[in-house]
Amino acid sequence: KLGTLKKIDDYTIKFSFSEPYPTILEELVWYNCGLPKHYLKQFHPKYTSIDKIKKMMKERGFNLWINLFSDRTNWLNNPGCPQIDAWIPQNTIDRPVQVFERNPYYWKIDTKGNQLPYLDYIKRTLVSDTEVLLLKATAGEVSLQSRRIRGLPNYTLVMQNRKTGDYRVIRCLSLGKNFGTIYFNFHSKDPVLRKLFRDRRFRIALSIAINREEISGVLYSGFAVPSQALCAKGSPWYEETFAKLYTEYDPKKANALLDEIGLKWDKNHEYRLRPDGKRLRLINLVNLSWPAENVDIQQIIKENWKKIGVEVAIKPVMRDLWSTRVSGAEHEIASYQMRMGSCGFSPLRSEYVFPKSPQIHWCPMWGRWFATNGKAGEEPPEEVKKLMEIYNKALKTVSSRERIALLKQAVRMFAENLWVIGVVQEAPQAEFCIVKNNFRNVPEPLPYGVTPWCHTAQFFIRK
Repeated sequence: KLGTLKKIDDYTIKFSFSEPYPTILEELVWYNCGLPKHYLKQFHPKYTSIDKIKKMMKERGFNLWINLFSDRTNWLNNPGCPQIDAWIPQNTIDRPVQVFERNPYYWKIDTKGNQLPYLDYIKRTLVSDTEVLLLKATAGEVSLQSRRIRGLPNYTLVMQNRKTGDYRVIRCLSLGKNFGTIYFNFHSKDPVLRKLFRDRRFRIALSIAINREEISGVLYSGFAVPSQALCAKGSPWYEETFAKLYTEYDPKKANALLDEIGLKWDKNHEYRLRPDGKRLRLINLVNLSWPAENVDIQQIIKENWKKIGVEVAIKPVMRDLWSTRVSGAEHEIASYQMRMGSCGFSPLRSEYVFPKSPQIHWCPMWGRWFATNGKAGEEPPEEVKKLMEIYNKALKTVSSRERIALLKQAVRMFAENLWVIGVVQEAPQAEFCIVKNNFRNVPEPLPYGVTPWCHTAQFFIRK
């Protein structure tokens, strides 16, 4: 049942719900919490004739009205959508340069009564190559940049170019990203792989066959922390025991587990054989977008797994293709990153943890099943249903202490079931942002990726 919203006076509104909704405050501070009904009614059949809507669908290339409606709610890609943000887009996100101009009706002022925002416009340049982005940033061509350039492999270059690029380097708050995270296709059309991937012993064997210390030493100068893909250290949901579960390098035990499963060696004792007699070979769909060193991580893992008889073929692809194939369950295993939760970023909001939609990387068909109330997708096993029970209960739990305890249960389940394999947690030294020296009022440490906490309307350029 939907909640109700009542105006009390010009500055006060009241939300009412039929059941507890304690996370409403978290929703309200998110960037897309409110949408303009007076504008969006024209795209909804409850308020506009379907003939008019079909005409707009045809103009914009949509077959379903709900897709048109969803597209029009994305104000970042819809210059005509009314909004109350500090800057308003003047063109769409697929343009080489997207321009945002200051909103003259923005509702905030500074402590001296000056109208915010200070900046008249923002230009967002579209760069598909991370190397080009890094070069532009270190050459001083951007005012502020962290996304796609942060990370230990780039740290030395970034620090060396501070003077010539006329910028400073500031710290970012940790998001607790796990790099090189491996996702299994639990819905594989190959019945042999499907059964193997769903066997927890197989996942454990692959995890303990990864030499995480080698990965940290070779690619991160020893600073990256071997860890499963769980919450950031220092967050309310972090537990050292579970972060370290199945991360100790033990190829002997890994081999024993594969023997126990019944995966025999070939006659040369080089590779394992599947139950159907074929060589066990996995194709790893590697996301090239992030981390930049993802292919290098997977190359080391490939060599690690070869020692236990598992052959891996690495297939690097760009982000969009990776997402399409993973959400469609058209992969065998896939590798990217994972962010379960960090200080100020609850696992309830993470798109990587609970299978509430088909976009969930580790189980898209189970996510589809939950999202459609069982009408589509694939019915999940009991453990996954229990995970979603925790999610639904946590959403309605008023006590923050009890909600943290519930989410810790979810973290524990994730660790013990090993639905994904974590590799290394991002090092604190990798959390940085390039900021031009004349670009001021930028907080340090920067709450990376959480715009409301940065108070971007107060950023200004010093003349």
